[in-house]
Amino acid sequence: MNLATGVDAQSLNFAPRVGFAYRLTDKQVIRGGYGISYWTGRFGFTGGTLSTQFPTIYNVQQGNTGDFMVDGTLSSLPVVQFVDIPTNGRITPAPNQAFFVIPSRNRLPYVQNFNLTYQRELSNGVTFDVGYVGALGRQLPFNRALNAAAPGAGSAGRPFNILFGHTADVSLRANGVNSNYNSLQANLAKRYSQGLTFTVAYTYSKSLDVGNDQPGFTDNLDLRRQYGPSGFDRTHMFTASHLIEMPFGKGKPFLKQNRAAGVILGGWQLNGIFRFATGTPFTASADATSCNCPGNGQFADAIAPVTYLGGIGPGQPWFSTSSFAPPGPNRFGTVGRNTIRGLRLTNYDVSIFRIFAVSERFRLEYRAEFYNLTNTAHFSNPSGSVTSATFGIISGTLSGYSNRQVQMALRLKF
Repeated sequence: MNLATGVDAQSLNFAPRVGFAYRLTDKQVIRGGYGISYWTGRFGFTGGTLSTQFPTIYNVQQGNTGDFMVDGTLSSLPVVQFVDIPTNGRITPAPNQAFFVIPSRNRLPYVQNFNLTYQRELSNGVTFDVGYVGALGRQLPFNRALNAAAPGAGSAGRPFNILFGHTADVSLRANGVNSNYNSLQANLAKRYSQGLTFTVAYTYSKSLDVGNDQPGFTDNLDLRRQYGPSGFDRTHMFTASHLIEMPFGKGKPFLKQNRAAGVILGGWQLNGIFRFATGTPFTASADATSCNCPGNGQFADAIAPVTYLGGIGPGQPWFSTSSFAPPGPNRFGTVGRNTIRGLRLTNYDVSIFRIFAVSERFRLEYRAEFYNLTNTAHFSNPSGSVTSATFGIISGTLSGYSNRQVQMALRLKF
């Protein structure tokens, strides 16, 4: 039995789960667990990849892309021009086209999750827990260039050119690389009482892989050189969230007898989330021309330890660019993948709420939300190309984070 395009189906995917909890005392408990989970990956590897080879799918386009015109009529479909299938059943592609191949034994990706935690109740609804949390990704998707030449070999040295005169790219789309995540996680939390609840969390972690998000590789000849920190890896992460009801007015500790002050200051609720994280890694790369190895990229040469200068903007490098150099001809550079760290992330989002009692039936809710309250700039990583004029320069902002934004709303409830 096969899924499509000659790929064998897996008859059994064993995914056990086991966990335990042991109470040491009335206020202390130890918990642990282990589990395996399978996943099919993003389409394009297990979905699109398995269905985009002839004759499974044939793409047909009607009209011109982006002309904003309807082709045909609303009452009938345009005539589809099919490709004529030869009598031998084979569709002959144009010569020297790019291809990809899928191994017949393409195992499903899976992840092993495990943890061991200690939790203790302190006082007044406050709990503290600390533990080890890890994950092992196995049989993960990757995209490897099979027709990549060795340094100095040039286009004539591409393996498929030597064998078949084929110089275009040939890719292996498969599952088979690994990732590893290990972390120390600590949390301090207070259950809601007396108008206050909060959570404070800290994580010290490291994630390693050969290229997250279904990668292509810089060095397709030796995947061991690709193993390094994940592109999303942040060594330290700290998060604090809170919900605070202002302690003023009727039923609160302060200004209980001062009705005017209680009306003005009481009834407000302040919520917030604060995030801090160290920077994500990136690679010092170089122009691949010097390598003369079509199908591969190029690393830079590492010539000295990296010093972080902290510069932001034109002419102010983030790190010591003199620590790297373009590699010599006909060889790969010496630097590893993701050996430089970018800027840290700091962000604080706040919201304020209050409900005004208009009458017994009607309630008016006011809310104001402040995203990036401190208006802290969130910069992206600097340029990592040693052969670029902007090497080491930060010239952009981080996607998903903007300048301070404020929005307010009134809501009538009845």
